[in-house]
Amino acid sequence: MTSKVSVSTLVALAAGLFIVSGCVSKGTIKDSPRLESSKIVIPAMDKLNPREMSVNIVDNRAPEFKNHSAEISAELTRVLTLALGRQNIALKSGAPNQLTLTIQDYKTAEFHEGCVLLNGSLDIPKKGKANASANSCMEFKSFGRKVGADIGAAYENALSEVFKGLNSGLEQMP
Repeated sequence: MTSKVSVSTLVALAAGLFIVSGCVSKGTIKDSPRLESSKIVIPAMDKLNPREMSVNIVDNRAPEFKNHSAEISAELTRVLTLALGRQNIALKSGAPNQLTLTIQDYKTAEFHEGCVLLNGSLDIPKKGKANASANSCMEFKSFGRKVGADIGAAYENALSEVFKGLNSGLEQMP
């Protein structure tokens, strides 16, 4: 038994795939992502005392990617307030523990606009400094062509990894 597929069926199928691929896109490194705090994993950070930190967000991306620096900074502050709050860590201006989070654009041979590199440095007075870096890429390709990117997921993954690294650094402090 042979099955025949009409041209109109193929066109409808291709149009459907095009529409779905358009829905997959959730921004690029140029855009301000909408982040979900529940997707950011913050370790207990038991050695952080007092349980508060200030945050300084530095946008160190290439000039062509900096259109939404203020929005990205506000979004990162919002989501970190919620994620850290789950571990009873408060973000407070002027807190003695100081987190500097630097955003870099990041690309690989395969991915470009759906990637982010975050560097974190947590300065604990009279104890030391913990540093961590993480990169994450979230691009979707179909038949070798980019069909979308989820820069929010890339930020969420990178933030989780940075805090995992910062916690490891805290564990090494006296």
